Amino acid sequence: MQFHRTRSWLIALAILVAGTSAARSDDSAGGRAEDSAGGMGGGSRETDLQPFHPIDLGSIADFQLFAPPEEQSQDNYFKGNYGPFFRYERFYYSIHQPGTTTIGSSDAAALGTSENTTGFIKANFVWGNRFELGYVEDDNYGWDTVIIKSNNQFNSLKSNQPTNVAFTNERIIAGVSIPTLFAPLEADNLTRFVGVDLLKTFRYEPGHNGGLWNIGLGAKFFQLHDRFTVSGTTVQQTQIATTPVPGFPITSTSLTGTTTTTAIDTTTTTVDSAPNFVSTGVDNNMVGPEIKLQWEDKKGRWTFGSEFRFAPTANFQTIKQQGATGSGFSSTTIRTTTTVNTTNLSPPTITTLVQNQLINQVSSVVPAGQATNSFSHSLNQVSFAPMGELRLDTAFQLTKAASIRVGYTGMLMSGISRASQRVDYTLPDMGILPGPKNQHTYINGVNVGFDINY
Repeated sequence: MQFHRTRSWLIALAILVAGTSAARSDDSAGGRAEDSAGGMGGGSRETDLQPFHPIDLGSIADFQLFAPPEEQSQDNYFKGNYGPFFRYERFYYSIHQPGTTTIGSSDAAALGTSENTTGFIKANFVWGNRFELGYVEDDNYGWDTVIIKSNNQFNSLKSNQPTNVAFTNERIIAGVSIPTLFAPLEADNLTRFVGVDLLKTFRYEPGHNGGLWNIGLGAKFFQLHDRFTVSGTTVQQTQIATTPVPGFPITSTSLTGTTTTTAIDTTTTTVDSAPNFVSTGVDNNMVGPEIKLQWEDKKGRWTFGSEFRFAPTANFQTIKQQGATGSGFSSTTIRTTTTVNTTNLSPPTITTLVQNQLINQVSSVVPAGQATNSFSHSLNQVSFAPMGELRLDTAFQLTKAASIRVGYTGMLMSGISRASQRVDYTLPDMGILPGPKNQHTYINGVNVGFDINY
């Protein structure tokens, strides 16, 4: 559904750009020349900062998709393409994995040791789409828009054997601490990204060594979404604890013998099996200015290019968590009183009397097999998130207006939060850790696509 919305938006934007040609019909050639003279050195034009304004794109007959390419003369430098352009790339990128953490509490006070980590999250490659469209006028001014979106990078872990997950404030029921075992235990991590760039561009005239330099200045939005979910069914467990009763043993001595009375409370607690889950999602919303520096040169039908973008953005992090933990339980306490009488006869005679008494019997109001506690948390933070992007590509011109392109892209960003590092494993309500909000993430891979230039 999101792809269809993006496609519709792109079609509408392309129609809007193309429609600017007709809107230019009332402009005179003299006015055009006057605007061109204003350029970088002759003062600003009224339309310099307008992304869509009347432009002279010539006749539709100028667009010849299947016309043969125009070979570049050895005596002329490459001057670049003019008019509207559209570029589509299908990319295959790897999203760097977060740092490895324990699934469970790392608090030394937590009961037991967690047996699983987030090491299952790998830097898998995912497919995605990149759209770039804009135009360059014959005075070398233009606009450049980029829309990029990845598919979901998915990693998962499943353990069918009973496995321990440690929690801070482990479940203490009727004075008995109950370790938490899951069978099965499942964990998964989902990561994806989407971004939009809008830049005002200017192309410098080729130098004596050939090649073209393009600079751009504008705004960038980039969102990195990360979601970490742990779920599983707790194992039914029975815990038995014995506690001496205060004031015992009691000993009395008489002429007939010695009587000793002891009392011990035995508490049997049973925790029912129940489903549990906690899902933590992080949206890294990076917004800020962006600068682009691009170089390209053409040799015959081949065009070689490199591009660097830098955006010192502010990351408006939104962290949300929801889930449910716990299960029903029952607890019974029996007091066992033992009386031992030793007579003074020779040999002595020992008489033992044992009595059992029900002291306490409780159970949770939650039916067996259901979670006892649900929760929802949210946290908003802001961090400084500089982001750099490097692109290296090569294009081969098929026709006058069409080329195919292949290249490499790498994106490095800081000030990022990853969901698997934000979980506070504290029962019963879990929570969001406030600290790890400045992580590094690297996205890189290859891309292949085509260009259409009017």
